[in-house]
Amino acid sequence: MKVISLSRNILVLGVLGLALVGTACDDDPTSSPGGFPDFSLDAVPDTIGTEDAIRVVFSDSIAASSALDAANFVVTNMCSGLRIPGALRLAGDTLIFTPSQALPFLTPIGVRIQNLLTPLGVPQPQPIVFTRITAPPPIRDQTWEFMDSPTNDVLTGVSFVTDQLGYIVESGGTVYRTTDGRQFVARFKDPNITFPADIRAFGDTLFMVGSQRVGTVTQRSLLRSINGGETFASVATAGEFLYINSMRRVNGVPQGVFGGIFTSPGLYRYFGNTNTFQRATGTPGGGWTLTGADLSHNASLALAAFRGSTDQSLSTASRSLDGGLTYTTLTLPANVWGLQGAGFANNNIGFLLGDSSVVLRFDASAATPTFTRLGAAAGIPQTELDQASGQVTSYRFIRVQFVPGTQTGWITGSFTRRRPGVPDVEGGVILMSEDGGLTWRRQAVSGALENGLSFPPITDVQALREDFAAVVGRNGLVAIRVDTTRTGLTPCSITSTP
Repeated sequence: MKVISLSRNILVLGVLGLALVGTACDDDPTSSPGGFPDFSLDAVPDTIGTEDAIRVVFSDSIAASSALDAANFVVTNMCSGLRIPGALRLAGDTLIFTPSQALPFLTPIGVRIQNLLTPLGVPQPQPIVFTRITAPPPIRDQTWEFMDSPTNDVLTGVSFVTDQLGYIVESGGTVYRTTDGRQFVARFKDPNITFPADIRAFGDTLFMVGSQRVGTVTQRSLLRSINGGETFASVATAGEFLYINSMRRVNGVPQGVFGGIFTSPGLYRYFGNTNTFQRATGTPGGGWTLTGADLSHNASLALAAFRGSTDQSLSTASRSLDGGLTYTTLTLPANVWGLQGAGFANNNIGFLLGDSSVVLRFDASAATPTFTRLGAAAGIPQTELDQASGQVTSYRFIRVQFVPGTQTGWITGSFTRRRPGVPDVEGGVILMSEDGGLTWRRQAVSGALENGLSFPPITDVQALREDFAAVVGRNGLVAIRVDTTRTGLTPCSITSTP
């Protein structure tokens, strides 16, 4: 990993504009009058690890009583101005400071060593003052942050209208709303509505799919609210269990595709201008499960992804050239495993996502689409094997969404770590592109463990603007991307530690 090495003078005077108290010295051994030993900072590199000790080597003995006095060895976090706690020890002629906990990444630290004595009582003539910086994080982008979640249940949909006004829905049927962009409160709950998913908000008009019990009958519905989620009513019913709702605003009107499965997959096209819907034709029959669908940004094309109902590693996909009314099967490249999602970057560029790091990019409007499988070179994490432990980490992607009219979008999903003899570990994955999906970079959530990468699997993503996106997932996960400065490229931009 390439690390950042900053000049001490640039760091102190240029980057932070700070000056350390006292008389600074350079890093060369300095002779001191009166018999006080010389010192060397050769053992302190310009960039230090977040848990590295600081070692100052003297040419002769230092009195332990002065060397081990915490007041005489002061280490300061120059981002916060706070003192860094740690332990001191003297190993021969080397004075060692070890931080009591890992330091934040990319953090300038100031060191001041003062009031030392030799065993004969000769005082240190002047303080030793120098600066260093901790290493940058493995993940440079921690622009996401957790929101306060109102539940620990699985969240199945997220949609923000503005930075302050947003909605989330959980698998138990409750719709939550925030009006300040921070705190969610329960907005809607009907015990007759279960398994709602993919909430989509357009001002005070909201859509979601779910099951609705009416008397003794359970119907599967596309539900709509026209009062900001206070009440919902069915605007479309289907024979399939509905769990996918891809709705977008086209020319000011909500348009979309929605669907699910019963004995075979079913897809429907919703027309917001007339509040009507139509069942699509040409979708696969029995033996397949619908896993994802999307409408192009101008509503002219549609895509759908399917996996095998029995053998979930099998995949097929369909496209529609008439806005989601008629589908035909696409011819996929080899080794496309368990498709889990589909989406558009714009009016024609589509994506298919799946297990084993499958990310296919293609022109969905082409007569015969040519698929580009994006791999590690494009920033897509690939399966990892730890030979020593036998641990295997694999990746699955399920959602992709782009900000309309831009090159910015996100892919989300999960990873699974499998190690012999221990339970599997699952976590979420967020990837961001700013070039229309040609390349991607992995993103982290500030404050999460494992360099910001330890958070629950993600179920839904919304790309509201280039500088605002939201995700939800298991265990009540809600996170938003609003601070675009935590990119790990400048000092004090990353607060997380390993």
